[in-house]
Amino acid sequence: MLIADPASRGKGYARDATMTLIHYAFRDLNLHRIYLRVYADNAEALKLYERCGFEREGTERDAVYMGGCFRDIVLMSVLRRER
Repeated sequence: MLIADPASRGKGYARDATMTLIHYAFRDLNLHRIYLRVYADNAEALKLYERCGFEREGTERDAVYMGGCFRDIVLMSVLRRER
């Protein structure tokens, strides 16, 4: 998820959108688990996902080569029973 307009950041839009998707996935789609992958150096996204209930499951070291260097990716998930 990307909030491109800097003036719109920090207002809770990303958290609201993420929570809406989580509720839809568990309530309407009857999913058991939701997972995502995020760059390990994206501190804002990691903090957002943790606030929304996602837990870190592990790190894929040097998973992506981008901009002349390798980047780690963090795998996160949330289970229905944790919501």
